[in-house]
Order: sequence, then structure tokens, then C-alpha cells
Amino acid sequence: MFFERRAMLSRRPRTFVAVAVAAGLLATTLGVPPASAQWMADNPVGPKGGVGWPDPTFRGAFVGGVSGQVYDLALQSDGKVVVGGTIDRFNSTDTSAVIRLNSDGSLDETFTMGELGGPTFPIVRQLELAPGGKIIIAGEFNTIGGVTRNGIARLNADGTVDPTFDPGQGFWVPGSFGGSFFYIWNMAVQPDGKILVAGDGRSQSYQGWAANGSLVRINTDGSRDTTFDPKFGLGTNLYSLVLQSTGKIIVGGQFDTVDSVDVATAEYLRFNADATLDNSFTRPATIAAGTATARTSSDAFFTFDAVTKPGGGVGISVNKWLSTGAADATFSAPVTTGFTGGSVRGMVAQPDGKLIVVGEFTKFNNENFGGIIRFNANGTVDTGFNTGGTGGAGFSSPWAVALQSDGKIILGGGGSGFNGYFSFGDVIRLLNTTPAVPNRQAAPTVEVFPDGTATVEMPVVTTGTPPASLVARNEATGNTCSVDLYDYSTYGFEGEVFCYIDGLDPEALNTFTVVGVNGGGESIRSRPSRAVSTAVPGNGPLQFTDIPPGAPYARAAQALADLGVTTNTTKFDPSAPLTRAQMVTFLWRMAGSPAYPTSCGVTDQSATPVWARAAVCWATDLGITANNPFKASDGVPRSHAAAFLWRYADLPTAETPCGLSDATSIPSFARQPACWLAESGIFTDNPFGPNTRLNRGQAAELLYKVGINLGQWLAPPA
Repeated sequence: MFFERRAMLSRRPRTFVAVAVAAGLLATTLGVPPASAQWMADNPVGPKGGVGWPDPTFRGAFVGGVSGQVYDLALQSDGKVVVGGTIDRFNSTDTSAVIRLNSDGSLDETFTMGELGGPTFPIVRQLELAPGGKIIIAGEFNTIGGVTRNGIARLNADGTVDPTFDPGQGFWVPGSFGGSFFYIWNMAVQPDGKILVAGDGRSQSYQGWAANGSLVRINTDGSRDTTFDPKFGLGTNLYSLVLQSTGKIIVGGQFDTVDSVDVATAEYLRFNADATLDNSFTRPATIAAGTATARTSSDAFFTFDAVTKPGGGVGISVNKWLSTGAADATFSAPVTTGFTGGSVRGMVAQPDGKLIVVGEFTKFNNENFGGIIRFNANGTVDTGFNTGGTGGAGFSSPWAVALQSDGKIILGGGGSGFNGYFSFGDVIRLLNTTPAVPNRQAAPTVEVFPDGTATVEMPVVTTGTPPASLVARNEATGNTCSVDLYDYSTYGFEGEVFCYIDGLDPEALNTFTVVGVNGGGESIRSRPSRAVSTAVPGNGPLQFTDIPPGAPYARAAQALADLGVTTNTTKFDPSAPLTRAQMVTFLWRMAGSPAYPTSCGVTDQSATPVWARAAVCWATDLGITANNPFKASDGVPRSHAAAFLWRYADLPTAETPCGLSDATSIPSFARQPACWLAESGIFTDNPFGPNTRLNRGQAAELLYKVGINLGQWLAPPA
């Protein structure tokens, strides 16, 4: 029977609803979801998820992603990521060395830069965002799409070369063997659009100017700013660059003299905006400056340096300095051996004072970290970051890091896996949320067959060894059945649970969950299931006296009545405003009215109608709503309705933007939900009208179509 049923299932159209999630789940207008719902949103891969682990909603990078080494990246204000390096392909699409990814990790095909030309292996080493949505790139190249640009260029927002920025000879130095390039270590763009470039070019120049390999400022038209001349002596080599909000410029590296002043013992100097040496700056006491720096909002800055270890000798670590250059006594990273196995390549400061460091290192103080580590605000290692990712097999060769406003981390380098569990290209996004409820899985789907049997189907991901115990259990009746877990993956045991139930009332199946203990010892509890009916609701006579037969929502309202989603029998009141209490109650009944308490910590529960209290607790527990107080009598704008429906559907993915003409006016928490509704044909209005409040008739049509989309019931004949 087991194998026969499984074969039969393989021929039956699946109604399985997979887990899919999105960044920017909620906005402040809807609050923060409960811990269980937030964990599900950020960690659909079970106990392997958590702080510092890859975000599966950044899906474009999980197919194959970037081919080539990523050297730098920049995060735009719209969430898109500009990436540069030795790139030649993204998944199956040939690309140039600079690409742009959408906020979900897919390739932004509206950005098209021409192919780099010049040396044998053209490289983009640095990139920065410039005013007006433009992008500065620098490295070793002579042409872009046939346009001469020697080592530096400014791109328009669509990736084309900006003809108003012409560096001329740029960083190219003709000579033997065809010539050479100024090696650029760091770059910064001033608010006025001028560009600061620092690097290793003791015999190099910009446009033929003998810069002694140090620091040059470039005007917005590509010419050298001749008013800016730091007057470095020979032997200068700059590795790091920090542009402070005051316009002052901190550089780190190897110095001889500046304007004939001996600065050979310094590793960091600060210049005024006019390139004069700032002698008010306390020069940080380090042994050797590194290539990575990060500035805080207060102009304090982090550096990667060689420092003296407590017991003597030298260790490579990170340090924090006040804006004046004096040491910040509140930050002290412990140093025994420091970073080993490779260099630090990038770092970024978080608003809470924590510091993320990436590079080719494999260890810090003899502990494995696999190329990424986070320090607490006091300098100690944040052991809650990258949980389980301390095996030295993290993201290989990371060079660049950026921080999103929601705390998620964009990482770029030369990686092809993460701790042996994932496969993706060279740009990934890491989570910055702490799992509060271990291993909360997605909602199963129940499918009822005419012979009275049923299946419960759901995705499961566990760790290490097969689950020690997994059963499907009806929370109301206690009925259980065993499960079948298959399709083992390289990062755990991923598959679908099939539960075969004979002789049970199909209506009793609506509240099934999958429970048990996985191979890692963590408990598993799924979200309650949704039943799938073979009924065709709304296909019979219309019973509501206040709905015209030709109304677009007439069949939808009748279907909800047939299914018990609405308990009205004669009047529907279609033009009445929909309330939040009605919205969650309709969804709760669509889910089978699972048993829930009528009191659950919602602060205004006493003001919620009695008939809606269990529904509010259910919706709160699953993160379908996150408001507290709930505000049961408030109306439901389309943006909020989209979010409610999207969460009920287990956060299905959708392309954003999606063609809605008013997409920019849709709140961020509702953009993917709105696009899902539009792309699925559930919602057909364009523009979307995010602030327009729904009436009961419009809500009936949406709920009815969502049920059809999820396979909970069948659509009537055309």
C-alpha cells in the first residue's frame, strides 16, 4: 500500500505549498512578528539558519550566481547591489565585469556595462556610488565596450559609460611590456562628487602627474584636482583610506615625508580637505597599516593592523580609534595569534557598535571562522554570529562586505559554498536575526481524496542524521500517523512528509502539524496545515439577498458561505468596510478554524469581538498579523490585506518590481505581497492603490481567489 500510494501521488497534480520568504517582511506600521513567525521567515532551512547564515530569499545567488572573483560591491538605497571584479557570467547569462543584482539576488537586466578591454585579465578592484545614481569603477582596464577609459570610469545608472567623465591617460602608465597600472587599494567619493584614490604606485601616476603612488583627487569631469597635492615623499604606499564627515581624510600605509616633514614612524596620517597635513590628529600607535577600514557615524574608525601582543611579538587584529585618532578604550579585541591563514579584505561597522570583518583568513586566535567574524562593541568575538559556522569552511576568499538597513549582510568574494551546506555563487546575503523558536517548519498541506484517505505534505529540513522521531498529529483529536522523509540533500535531510490517513473525517484534518525531534536533537513543530477540498464552492444557487447576481464578487461570497468561511446565510453586506477582526477571522476559518485560546497577550483583546478572539491569537502566533494592540475595528487598506494574504500563503516569492504603476508608493512590507497578488492574477487592478480600504465584497473576491491559488478548493467551470 505504501509504495502503491506513493506512485499514485507522483501522478497526481501536487497541491504542495513550498516555503518562500522575502527580505523586508514588515514595516513599522505592522510592527514586529512574534518570535516563531520571524524565525520561520528568516530560517526556512531549519536549525542551520540563524545569525550569520545565508539568507535563502537572496535566491539569485543559489543557482550558480556570479562566476569569477568579486573584489568590491556597493549597496544602493533601493536595495540593489552593484558588484565588480573579474566577473564574466551570472548563472547562465554572460555579463561584463560589473553587474547589478536586484534586492532578491537576481540579475538586474536593466544594467548593462560593456566588456572590459586592455590587459590580459581586466579587473575592477574598487567601486563606489556617486551622486545622481552614478557609479565609479577603478582597476586595471583600458576600454569599456570599446570606449577608452584607463583604469577609472564613471558609469550611468544603467551601466553605460558616462561621456562627461573622461580620465584621459588616467592610471595607465605606458612603458615596457605595454605599460602598467597604478595599483588602487582604496577609493572614496566626496559629497561633491570628487573622487579620492589611494594605492600602491610609487612609480606610477594619474594623467602623468608624479603622485609618488599616494593620493590623488579627481574632479567630476575626470581631470585631476590640481589644488589637492599632499606632497608625499618617495617611498609612499597607501593601503587604507577613510573620508570623515568633516571632509578630512585619513590614510594608512608606509610614509617617508609629507611636505618635507618626517612622518616615517607613522602608519596613519590625516589631511585637511585642502591636502595640508592635520597635525591635530593623534597618529594611531600601530606597527603596520592594513588595507581594510570602516567608519562609524560618529567618525570613529576601525582599522586592520599589526599590533603588539600582550606577551610580546606581533599579532594581526582590529582596532578602534576615536575621530581624533586616539585609541577608543571601550573596544579591545583580544590578541593571542590574531588573524591567520590569510588577509583581512573588508569590514563594516554596524549601528550598534559591532564590527563585521571578512577576508581570506581561516582563524582568529586559533579559532576557526572561515573568512567572516563579528566583534561585539567591546571588541570581544560575537559567538552568536555565524552559529555553527566555525569550522573553517565558511565563504572562501571574501573581499567585500556591505550592511543593509535591516541588518542583513551582503558578502562578495570567490565562494562556492558555505560550511559545506549550501551551493551558490560569489555574492550572498547573510541573516542578522536570532532564532527564537528552534526548527519551526512550514505549514503542511492536507489533500483529501474521494476514497476517504488523505495525505499531509510539507517540506522538512533537518541536520546531520535522519530524524529520530517525526509524526503528523492532529492537534484537536490527537490522531497521528508516521511520515516518509526522502530526498536527502548535502546540507541535511530535505524532503516532503507524506502521511497516509484512512477512515478519518476530512474536516478533522485541518489542524494537522508535524511534530517530533530531528537528528540534531532539536524539536520540530510545523505551522498548522490547511485542508484541500475537492469541492467546487460557489457553483450552486446564490443565497445572499443583498448581492446582485452579476456582481464580480457574487460567486466568491457564495463560495465563502459554502465553505463556512462566512457564517451569514442571507445577507453579506458587501459594501460595508472590512475590519481587521473580520479579515483574520475569514483566514482562520479558511485554515479550518484551528483550536486556539481566546487570550494570548494581545493588549486590547477585551476590545476584540468574542467571535474573533481565537482567530486573532492564531494570526498573531503565525505572524499573519503583528500589531499589538490589534485594533480589531480598524479598516484594512489594500497594502495590509496583501500582507495578511501573503503570510497566510507562507510567503510565496514574487518578482519585484512587477509592473504595478504605483509600485513606489506601496510600503516596503507590502511590495512583494502586492506583486504576488498581481502576478498570480488574484488582484487585477493597476494601479494597486495601497491606501484604499477594502469592503467586504472586495475581500470575498480576494479570499476566494487565494483559496483557488493555494489549491484549497477548485475553481468553478468557466
